[in-house]
Amino acid sequence: LDERWLYSARVDTRDFSEAPHPLPQGLHSVIVLGHEMEADLVATYPSALAGAATGREYSHETSVVMQLAAYIRNLGYEAVPSMNDTGLVIPYAVKAGLGEYARNQMVITPEFGPRLRFSKIFTNLPLTHDAPKPRGVRAFCDICTKCADACPV
Repeated sequence: LDERWLYSARVDTRDFSEAPHPLPQGLHSVIVLGHEMEADLVATYPSALAGAATGREYSHETSVVMQLAAYIRNLGYEAVPSMNDTGLVIPYAVKAGLGEYARNQMVITPEFGPRLRFSKIFTNLPLTHDAPKPRGVRAFCDICTKCADACPV
C-alpha cells in the first residue's frame, strides 16, 4: 500500500462537497485486477460502439471486484473494493507487474496492449507481493511513434 497514491478526499454526491476518504487501519496490500476490454469493440474507435466497450467492462469489473472483496471478508480479513476511486490505479497496476507505463499514459501489456481496465482491493489479507516486470513494451514504445503520428492534437 503506497500512501502517495491514495486520495485524501472524495466528493459527497449528496451536495458535491469534499468529504474525507479514510480507509480502515491496518490495510497493507492492494490486489490489482486487470480486465480485458473486447478487442472487436475497441477496434472501432472512435465510435459509440467503442465507447460502449468501456462502459461494458466497467460494469463487468464492478461485479468481479465486489465479489472478490466479499470472499476475502468472508475469510475474516478487511477488503475494500475500488475502481477509479480511493487511489490512483496506474501506479498500482505497474507496481503489481500487470503491465508497463506507456507513452499514451496508459498501462500496456504484450497480450492486450492498452485494452485493460483495472480495479483494486485494499486488504490486510497476508499476500506475497509482486513487482514490476519489464517485458520490453516500454522500450518499444520509446522508439515507436505510431500513436504520436496518428494523434490529431
